[in-house]
Amino acid sequence: MRNSDLSHSAAKWAAGSGNDAYKPVPGEIQAVHYNPRGNSETKGRADQFRMAKDPDGGYHVASFDKGNLPYNINVSEAGTYDVVIRYALAADARVKLELDDSTELADTVRLPSTGGTDQWDNAVIKDVKLPQGPHQLKVIAVQGAFDFANMKWSRSAQALPLSDDFNDGNDSGWKKFEQGWRVDTGEASAFDLPKPVPGIIEAPFYNTGGEGVGYHDNTPDNIGGAYRSDSVDIRTNSNFNGLNVGWNQAGEWLKYNIDVKRAGTYRVEITAATTFKDNQASIWLDDVTDLTGPVNIPATGDWNNWQTTLSGAFFLPEGRHTITFKNVKGEYDFARLKFVSFDVPKPIPGIVEAVHYNTGGEGIGYHDNTPANIGGQYRNDAVDIRVNPKGAGMSAGTKPASGLSITLALPTPPLMTSA
Repeated sequence: MRNSDLSHSAAKWAAGSGNDAYKPVPGEIQAVHYNPRGNSETKGRADQFRMAKDPDGGYHVASFDKGNLPYNINVSEAGTYDVVIRYALAADARVKLELDDSTELADTVRLPSTGGTDQWDNAVIKDVKLPQGPHQLKVIAVQGAFDFANMKWSRSAQALPLSDDFNDGNDSGWKKFEQGWRVDTGEASAFDLPKPVPGIIEAPFYNTGGEGVGYHDNTPDNIGGAYRSDSVDIRTNSNFNGLNVGWNQAGEWLKYNIDVKRAGTYRVEITAATTFKDNQASIWLDDVTDLTGPVNIPATGDWNNWQTTLSGAFFLPEGRHTITFKNVKGEYDFARLKFVSFDVPKPIPGIVEAVHYNTGGEGIGYHDNTPANIGGQYRNDAVDIRVNPKGAGMSAGTKPASGLSITLALPTPPLMTSA
């Protein structure tokens, strides 16, 4: 059998006619084992879904962005279940679950960006009530596109309330945590997990440890009152990612753990909003190296008008490190950091931003017919870049005979099913 025949057979097996068998719950359901001819948005053709091969040899549904994936399930016992969805995506998406074409099992769930389709994460939906017996479960794409590997169903564990009188001087088994208390399970907090670089770091996901360890804040209370119960001022917003760190003042700082996938030259995009004109921030590596120097944060005209500022270039060594985001002067609201590289290869599958073309200048990283950046944004060369009116990002304009050079990291070619 030729290699091409083998690949074709593997793809046919992954979404073949045997997938309408009933999957036991509790248990694990592979995303590619959806029922044949199940997508209401594609006239019932199972081949409308694209599949890709995992690094471990399995398969996942790639770029799931519309319609639904139906699965036959057999629930062993009526009760409350938790489901863990394994996914990867570059930009936020939303999904919901439906049972027997009539019952929404939970509210629409947001799948936060993992930093790219090569970065996998888990989303947990808790306390889903399922009746006993055979049913049809649908995973419905509501907004955005994501790669979908599997979902694991388990019985919800009963949470037993714990209490203690900390005034009695005996706090054995407890650990103080950001002005509160929690049971010390020995596991790292989600806030302390390393964020992949290149990738996005949401502002409120700074390290734990409290004042002087995970952050420094000039005020004793969370002025915005949102999300975390320490002194960092976090507020909600309606038009950019839902949460941001606000009321940033000179001398305050936040720490984040990162994992640099490949050593190289990087820059960081700082997304902020402010009505103040004279603002600066800087980013330090491992409390030793000033990576960026003072980065100017421009006035954006409104506290919900977000604008992205690009730092200068700096080198990051491979591996795990800690960065510190320092407020040098001014006052602004800070939503996220995005570490980007113009020369480190971009993973495929994944999103390649037009403005992240290679360095090297005219004739190497690009060719442009005009000598200046007409749009005047983002990069200081001849490529014409402007603010994208449909989002907080940038777009590059091109003309006949012009071009951009982008380095890609290509995996094994993706597999697709056939009719």
